[in-house]
Order: sequence, then structure tokens, then C-alpha cells
Amino acid sequence: MNPVLSDSEAYDEKPSISFTSLGLLVLDEIRLPGQEPLTDILGGSGAYASLGARLFLPTPLSRSLGWMMNIGNDFPELRQRYLESWGATMISFIYARIKANSSSAKDFMYTTSILQVDVSSLKSTPLSRSKAYHFLESPANIRSRASEILALRQGFGIPNPLIIWEPAPLSCKAENLQPCIEATGTVNVFSPNHLELARLFGEPLSTRFLDKEKIQSMALEFLNTNEGIGPDAKGFMIVRAGEEGCLVCARHIPPTWLPPFYRYGHDKVVDPTGAGNAFLGAFTIGDLLTEDAVQAACYGSIGASFALEQVGLPRLTRNEGASASAELWNGENVLERLSEYKRSIGGAEVLGHIDHITSTAQSIQDSRMLLEPPQRAKPAASSLHNAGYFMRDPHRLIVFVLVKHRLPKQQLLKSSGGLVIYINEELVIQETRSKIWADPEDHKTLIISSVAALTKNDRPLNNETPR
Repeated sequence: MNPVLSDSEAYDEKPSISFTSLGLLVLDEIRLPGQEPLTDILGGSGAYASLGARLFLPTPLSRSLGWMMNIGNDFPELRQRYLESWGATMISFIYARIKANSSSAKDFMYTTSILQVDVSSLKSTPLSRSKAYHFLESPANIRSRASEILALRQGFGIPNPLIIWEPAPLSCKAENLQPCIEATGTVNVFSPNHLELARLFGEPLSTRFLDKEKIQSMALEFLNTNEGIGPDAKGFMIVRAGEEGCLVCARHIPPTWLPPFYRYGHDKVVDPTGAGNAFLGAFTIGDLLTEDAVQAACYGSIGASFALEQVGLPRLTRNEGASASAELWNGENVLERLSEYKRSIGGAEVLGHIDHITSTAQSIQDSRMLLEPPQRAKPAASSLHNAGYFMRDPHRLIVFVLVKHRLPKQQLLKSSGGLVIYINEELVIQETRSKIWADPEDHKTLIISSVAALTKNDRPLNNETPR
């Protein structure tokens, strides 16, 4: 797959824009009990979503991040210089200040009127051609805003973009469930958090103890009661669930849970504000790179992790004259963290369908991940849908599989060597480098979207030979 933006494009006067958030940029004043207030803290859904995208758009690709900001003539110069250091394409500064005041971790109020970025302001700017847009809106507003974007672009013959919709928290209530369902036909990704999803169904959820089964049940019910996400019904629902990670689901793939980068109680987690917005910005770039929503959710998890590490936005440093890979956020390399995350969850766990396995391998910016051509057995076509290999190094082989029929242990053929693949702690497939076996006789339907593989040096969870 082609990169989001080539190096040569990055220096054009009108760069190709990959991501634009039409959310807010605010200056927060945070008041915590017994502490001095924190002032002029950069925040807002637009700021954090743009952060998530920027993490995966190192210089010179940073110019493909579009940002239209409404700020005032009293906006702190230090904060403005920080935002300019991102190297994004920033447009339209309007004289009005938005400032938020907080009396507790989750209670807030706006102390001035809210200035929403107007879609019509994008006209005649590079941002009108953005490959993707992020909105935080009510169901009524997202339909009109999405329609405005599409109408603006159609007038110039510009292809439709990805539209990422984060529902406005106050609009997530039971009476808006049906309007939300109807509005998802106009977007490509619908992403509430778990509490917002629960409120849409009129069912409160604890912020401390999450019921993943209930979250998944509500998500699937949402999907099954509409005509599908997006105009072609091939869009995705991403439920952001805090310390439980995220749920990726759609009509054409099985529901897939991914853990967060930081587990509950990690000492590097300082403030969750903006993590969900950052997730969606990073998710969007991941989706443009890989064309795989589950892979993109890995990017999202990393985007969220950098938002969690401080109050406000993270610190960007770079070695002048060095390659883009020398960019550091809070002293960390983003792509190295992405690789670490994938290793921690077993790598293969994060891929569902295999249609884009080649483009995915080519677009992941990790030189240690190589692609080996798929090797397949020849069972009945209905038994094995597809399979492919990723090699992280010569000693580790991970297999990605979609299977249409369950393969009980007693129906597995014996292997003289190779790896043993477990799915949900059940032995499903045993394979070597040369073959994957599947039994076509069983007719129980099962689509497998995640696998965990043992290395050659590992031993199976038990020493039994499949029977």
C-alpha cells in the first residue's frame, strides 16, 4: 500500500492531507481538591485526536496532518509555538478564546462560548481534500456535518473521505439510540466509549468493573438493528473501554477485543483525559496505512497511551538533522512502542481477516517484521478460508487463519513438527512450515479472528499428541 504521504509531497505548497479533526482546541484550567490550579493546559477533542494522528506522521509526513483551530489573540505564545512544532498544516485563527474550568476529575464547564469549526471554512483549503475527518458530535449534528463535507467535495470531484464519528457524551442517552443508529449510515467508523454505549441502551455500567460480555452484547445488538455502519454497510464500530482496551466489531468480521498498552494501575498513567480522542486519531492513520480495522486499533491503543502519561499533551523532542524515526514523544519512539505492544499480545492476536495481509506487511513500519508467502493445505474449499504467515525473526512463526469449521482435537491430523496454534485455549490447528491441515467433515460454524502461536523453542501447553 502507498504511504499516506510521500516525502516529496510533504514539501509541496499544498500537501496531501491525511487527517483533519473538526473537534475543539481548548485551554483548560484544572482545579483539583487541595492543589493549586493548573492553567493554560492544552486540551479538547480536536487537540487530542490530532495528537493521535501526529504520533504516526513523523516529519515530513507531519504536514499531512490538517488542523483548523479557532483561537484568540490572547492565546499563549508558548502554547502556540508548541503546536507549531508539530509541523502540521494549520489554518484559520479566529479571535475568540475557549477556556475550560474543572472542579473535579470529570466535572467541567466552558467559561466562554464554544466556537465550532465550520465545515464551510474548509473550502479552498488543503483540508477540504483530507483523506479522513474526525468529528465529536450529536447524532443530529453528525448527519448534517457529514453531508456538508460530502457536498463540498463532490462539487470538486473529490472522492469520499473516511468519517470517524465520536458521539458527544451528553447526547448518549436512551432516547438517542435510534437517531444514533440512523446516523451511522453516514459515517465509516462509530466510536462510543463503553459508558456512552451503556447509556444509549439505558444500562449504567461501573467505571471500575467492566462487564466485557455485556459491552460486546450491546455492540452487536447495535450493529444488528441497523443497516450497517457506513453507506456500504462495511464500516466499523469501535468501543473504547478504558482499562479493558477496545472492542472492534462489524458485520463482516468477528468481534475482537484488544487490551490497552497500559494495564490497570500502571504507574505511568497520570490522566485519562483525551485518551479516547487520541485513540481515534491514531486509529485513523493506522486504518489508512493498513486497511485493517483491527490492526488500526493497535495504532489507536498506542495513541491513547501517550495521552495518558501527563496532564495535557506529551512532549515532542527530536535530533535535528536526524531521520524521522528520531522523533521522541515523552522520550519514547512511537513505532518501537507499537512493536512492543504487538509482541506483548502475541502478534497474531491482532489480525482478523487476511485479505490485506500483503499490504499490511508492507505498510507496517517495522523492519523486523518480514512477510513469508502463504502456504496452504488442500482440504475442501469450505473448510479453510485463508491463511498467511508473518515472521518476526527466524525463530518465530505466527500464523493468521480464518476457518469456517471448528476442528476438534480428534479430527486433527498428526504432525511431525512445527508449531501448535491455540485459539481461546483450545487446540485448533497444528502446522509446520509446509502445511496447514484442516478437516472438512465437521460443519460447526466458527470464524477465528485471533490466534496465539508458540515459538519453535516453546513446548505445547501440554505434551499430548492430538488425537
